[in-house]
Amino acid sequence: MQEHNAKLRRDNQTLHEHLNLAVATIMRLTLENAQLREELEAAAKVTRITAVHHD
Repeated sequence: MQEHNAKLRRDNQTLHEHLNLAVATIMRLTLENAQLREELEAAAKVTRITAVHHD
């Protein structure tokens, strides 16, 4: 039982590390995407039209 719990703790730690890496990657890609969009819009001399939400 103790060995099983220890393995579960290790697996949980590994999954936690993978999740943190995934979150960091998503954040980096989000920032990179925003920068590339701005560069593309500037190069194409277009303005982004955003949706307007009415409540």
